[in-house]
Amino acid sequence: MFDANNQIIDWSYVVKAEKFQQDEGLLAATKIRNRHIQWYNEKMKVKLAAQTLSESVANALDWLVNDLKKAEFKGCDATVRFIRLFDKLFDSLNSRNLLSKGFKSPIKMDNAKTFFDFYNECDLYLRNLTISKDGINVVSSKWRTGFLGFLICIESVKGLYKSLIEPDESALSFLMTYKFSQDHLETFFSMIRSRGGYNNNPSVKQFKAAYKQLLVRHEIASSENANCISLSKINILSVGSQGKSKNNFVQNINHDNDRRLSDDLQIIDNSEAATSDHAYSKVPSSKILSEYVEDVVAYISGFVQRKLISAIKCEECSDALIYDENSAENSYHLINRKNKGGLIKPSKDVYQLCKIGEKSFRIIQAAGKITSKNVLELLITDSMRKINVNNVFSVLNNHILNQTTFDNHIIFLIKSVLFEYFKIRLCHVAKSITASLQINRVRSKNTKLTIFKGH
Repeated sequence: MFDANNQIIDWSYVVKAEKFQQDEGLLAATKIRNRHIQWYNEKMKVKLAAQTLSESVANALDWLVNDLKKAEFKGCDATVRFIRLFDKLFDSLNSRNLLSKGFKSPIKMDNAKTFFDFYNECDLYLRNLTISKDGINVVSSKWRTGFLGFLICIESVKGLYKSLIEPDESALSFLMTYKFSQDHLETFFSMIRSRGGYNNNPSVKQFKAAYKQLLVRHEIASSENANCISLSKINILSVGSQGKSKNNFVQNINHDNDRRLSDDLQIIDNSEAATSDHAYSKVPSSKILSEYVEDVVAYISGFVQRKLISAIKCEECSDALIYDENSAENSYHLINRKNKGGLIKPSKDVYQLCKIGEKSFRIIQAAGKITSKNVLELLITDSMRKINVNNVFSVLNNHILNQTTFDNHIIFLIKSVLFEYFKIRLCHVAKSITASLQINRVRSKNTKLTIFKGH
């Protein structure tokens, strides 16, 4: 597909980005996975399209071509513009919070001109898209359905604003476009289908039974495998859920408990060869991390730092985590690309600890031990062997003079950083394993064929 300037809009850039993520073993802060690339197996999943045509994917492509200088992404500018435009269009058609900013905010008198100018830009852009250089327009081709749908939505929102907001006698002062969405009905239908187990084509009697169940159920929530994502969460008679795993090292800092990590764990030698045949274990075990991996590790480190700062009550330890621009050794390209004011840059010590943790993680993963028992303790212990404690969080050297050997806040702080980092990495590996097991699923592609198979 080509835009008005005859620049190519190529799906292959998104495919390359997803493959690059898989090869490196870390995500570039995007939600695209293999199922997004194989979208034709789940054509009804609107969320796959929304997650693919998102700002995070556009930022990742910008980062790969402009900051990391990856040659395979050269010429993706038109594709990035296409993705950004549809991301803003999705946001403007799903506004649901009066306090939101930008195109996620509701349409009001004071921002209507911004929205209408953007809609006019979208209208012109979509009408000028062609299926080939100097070819016929997409809106006139056999692939016109989705693009015409967006054009109709744009005109509908304009008409609703002019009829409901503009008149002086109107009781409405803003327009939340998500309220016109059919997602609420789709979420309800998803719950009805889930009541039937293997059969998502219920009879009248089954529908009545499922409807009655939903009326008295404590919590109504759609499955994460539903066709759309519920953007507004409404709890109905919600009940408590199980507690989350806690970082005991943070508790040690806060309460000065005498807790230590057990040392009788098996340590994996760095030279041990990879023995696992699983795809998720084929990660380079080199001591040198690529620029891509270092940037992603920095991005994760910022989240780890934010979480610990809010959890740690010791003022000295909390201050030791704060980013010092004068001591920074990394330009943090990915954070700069994605930052809208809410992201934080990690301190030098936190970033270095997470890099050491990533190296240990890749070595143990390549050895096929990542799914072994007590792997979190194993990862922390292996990382601690590579850390020179005297060079980390040196600002706390005077702080630990008043503490016993077993209450050393520097040790607890180091282990707290590693614990939070490894928890994120293990969650990613677990999801990757699950996705690899579901890669050949045909239920979503051949729903009716599966249900009535053998009849």
